[in-house]
Amino acid sequence: MKQKGFSAILVFLVLIILILLGVVVYITIKPSPPISPSPSPTASTQPSAAPSTNPSPTADPHSGWQTYTNEDYGFQISYPDNYDLLASENDLYGWPHAVALLYNGGQAYDIVIEVWNNMDEYESNHPDTENFEVTVNETDTNVISVTDYTAEDGNSDVISTFGLLE
Repeated sequence: MKQKGFSAILVFLVLIILILLGVVVYITIKPSPPISPSPSPTASTQPSAAPSTNPSPTADPHSGWQTYTNEDYGFQISYPDNYDLLASENDLYGWPHAVALLYNGGQAYDIVIEVWNNMDEYESNHPDTENFEVTVNETDTNVISVTDYTAEDGNSDVISTFGLLE
């Protein structure tokens, strides 16, 4: 009888140790936000300047994003770190016209970039585009479609960075 009570206490202690170990691992792995020092106020005896009439430049919302450039088809697109860009032949299996897939988790690719020989080929392969947001770009040599398949937050911002190279 004393053995059963000891076993229950031992199991309980092992569970507590595992939980504490999990908390310690979580705290050490979780990235902490950068701490920026706040400027200390300084006394000034000079008169303050008149307010500037020039608007201050706004920060680039895409600052720090990665940029994928495809020289073969002449385009580039920027995306944040929470997206994965897949562009190798193995990654594109099942997407015969795709040159890049952007994935932000979930069960589907979020943004698909495909290249077509001409507009007729694109239209015959995408007869029903009313359910998806599609941007079609015609170049001198081909048609490039950028399709938002999931309408997730952030996809339209990524697609807005798509541009043809000069």
